[in-house]
Formats: sequence, structure tokens, C-alpha cells
Amino acid sequence: MRSDPTLKRHFSQINKRFFDGQLPDSTCVRWLDPDEDDPRLEDKLFGFADHCNDGCHKYQIVLSKSMCKYASTRFTTLIHEMIHVFLELRDDHGPAFERVRQMLSDRGIFKKGAVIRRLTIF
Repeated sequence: MRSDPTLKRHFSQINKRFFDGQLPDSTCVRWLDPDEDDPRLEDKLFGFADHCNDGCHKYQIVLSKSMCKYASTRFTTLIHEMIHVFLELRDDHGPAFERVRQMLSDRGIFKKGAVIRRLTIF
């Protein structure tokens, strides 16, 4: 399993700048393969984070190309899934998730141009 180079670069930049580099660099960040598992997932989920059992990666973040066509959606989804990885997949949108989201907001992640020049993601 291989990361998409562009998605991985964005992951690494966001990790360094907003998560203080605390997410595992071994996280695979890729696009959903339409033939993977259930192809209907492509039209239901923007993305997901999960454990990865390929021997190289601890976690994987998978984004849907059809649901993440726009840069703002792509980055919002990536950041959302990065929060799940930060929490080691232990909190499903509960209080811990909200604390991390607020921490990122306080660090300015949602300000225009914070992630990509001239892009507002929230």
C-alpha cells in the first residue's frame, strides 16, 4: 500500500505545523480505490481513518476522489481524519475529538490561507 505523494505532502505539512509532528509519519494517505471493499463507499464517505495491517503503516487515511473534488473539501476531510489518527482512533466525534478540533482552530488551521494560500477550508 502506497501513499499518494501529494496527499502525503499535505499530511506532513499539516502534521508539522498544526499537530507539532505528533502523528506517525508511517501513516499511509491515499485515495480510495474504486474496486476496494464495497465500491458504494465512494459515494457515501468523504474519507476514513483506520488501522493499517500492511506491515509498513500503523494507520491509513483514505479519501474519496468523487466526494473530495474541491480543495476545501479535500483539506477539511484530511484534517478531520488526521484528528482521528491523533486520537489513535479511540474517540468517535466525542469530547476528545472536539478538544483536538478546538486546539487546531486555536492554532489557526481554519483561517484563510493557513493550509493553502488563498484557501478557506471552514
